[in-house]
Amino acid sequence: VIPIMEEVHKRFPKVKLRVYGEGSQVNIDCLQTRILESGLAENIEYCGQTKDLNQIYGQARIHLVTSASETFPMGIYEGKMYGIPLITYELPSVEILENRKGVMIVPQRNTKRAAEAVIAVLSNPELERRLQKEAKESADCMDAGLVERKWQAIFQNLPHIPKEISQHEGISEESFRIILETIFAHYHNCIIKHRELQKMCKEYWEKSWLNEIKYRMVKDNLQIAF
Repeated sequence: VIPIMEEVHKRFPKVKLRVYGEGSQVNIDCLQTRILESGLAENIEYCGQTKDLNQIYGQARIHLVTSASETFPMGIYEGKMYGIPLITYELPSVEILENRKGVMIVPQRNTKRAAEAVIAVLSNPELERRLQKEAKESADCMDAGLVERKWQAIFQNLPHIPKEISQHEGISEESFRIILETIFAHYHNCIIKHRELQKMCKEYWEKSWLNEIKYRMVKDNLQIAF
């Protein structure tokens, strides 16, 4: 965010960026030091963590996300609920970004393109209004009932192969693979390395994962929470 703000600051000297979230004290100290070194102490503020969404989104004009990867980022959904234009790096497989509404997406780690997107929104009221409208519309599309029905369809059809699910439930084989990879990655978090995970994904995802999930659901009588 600092290189992005350095470019934005040249065009809008009074711009203000508030950074929310938690982290280790080492990382927080490093961030604070880099902010001071950049000369943007009046423009970048680390605000820590809060449950008050109005504090985060109530007065914001742009939601800047610099994540390297996400699954279902609640922060993006929250920003869209408030109708805030989103500027983010490319995040493959994030469903809420698939329709490209209310968002300007730039290549990963391309701070120059991200800064240009911020400047474009701040300097173009018509663009800002369009993105605000689209952001609200895309948030409304993520209806809780629809999301619940999709998850029910997935878990009810776990014994079947992906092609059958794709044909009968409208869930693509690629989406199914991503869901299983996510479940598997979290299940084995800190147990196996990423490279080993990739190898196992290729060899066992169809048979082993489905059998493991089905076994756990039956053995432990697990209930699916939404």
